[in-house]
Amino acid sequence: MATFRGDFAYIFLCHPERSGGSFGSALRAVLRMTAGGFCHPERSEGSLATAHQLGTPTSAGSHKSFDSPRSPSMTNPVILGGMEQTKFHGKAQAYAAGRPGYPAAAIACIRDMIGTTFPAGAVSAASPITIAEIGAGTGKLTVPLAGLELPVFAVEPDADMRGVLIDQTRALANVTVIDGTAAHTTLPSHSVDVIVVAQALHWFEPDTFAAECRRIARGGRYLLISLYNVTSFDSALKNDSPEHNAQLAGSIRHFGDTKAAFFRDPVVRSFPNPIHYTRESWRIYMDSHSHSPLPGSPDYPAHRAWVDTLFDDRAVDDVLTDDTTCMMARELVRFGE
Repeated sequence: MATFRGDFAYIFLCHPERSGGSFGSALRAVLRMTAGGFCHPERSEGSLATAHQLGTPTSAGSHKSFDSPRSPSMTNPVILGGMEQTKFHGKAQAYAAGRPGYPAAAIACIRDMIGTTFPAGAVSAASPITIAEIGAGTGKLTVPLAGLELPVFAVEPDADMRGVLIDQTRALANVTVIDGTAAHTTLPSHSVDVIVVAQALHWFEPDTFAAECRRIARGGRYLLISLYNVTSFDSALKNDSPEHNAQLAGSIRHFGDTKAAFFRDPVVRSFPNPIHYTRESWRIYMDSHSHSPLPGSPDYPAHRAWVDTLFDDRAVDDVLTDDTTCMMARELVRFGE
């Protein structure tokens, strides 16, 4: 186990053991309507750390660590603001295996907007543009963000999800995994320039998240980026719901609601991200949602039967295709002026 002692908390980095038909049509219609309304706005005392997690490698087997004058004693570790379990606890493996990734065009767009927003490329010669990904989950976005070759702080509150995140980023020297929440990231003040949230902004409280963003941002500004893979299906679409059809666009509503709550005048983009499910990958995807019962739950057999029925009804040649679209909102937030 590697322990990162931060400004406000211990950070524990633990090794885990380790088209559908009318649905697609409904989604495309909602996306057309939504886009029409959206697209016109514009560390550590000591040396207990793994090289890929904490700091810049200095030589094989060593790295620079971060001083933390307010670090608590090692004798009684406490995680302040850590939420060790969320509604995704126990679902990390399903999430990592079943959830869609993010299209290369979206990652290229993030790269370009960072380059445009911060044309100098660095706050100073010794301090490159730094990204904080809040609610990083199992690293679906973290890994491609690391390809931008900028420092990335990946903040995740759930121990189960964070364990997979650590495994996924173990070989990435520019990624630091952090145990923290949207309200208490535990990141140092004035330390980041870009704040990214993927598929998670609807879990955050707008005012407390904005306050934390202002605390960790430097230079009186930060580039806020939100991404959602908008899918036709998730396990909230219960077949006994009288509003079943109205729920087809649940993830686009998350995007719309968070766009209104967390942004003032964002630029919105969309990127095709079609997903093709086999029966097994469909089962895993549906098991990965926060509201899906865990295997072993009394409700799980009925859930699995419903999931299989959806696949049987909508698959063609044993493949279920979902016209997933990656939606992105971005805005340069200025404060303190």
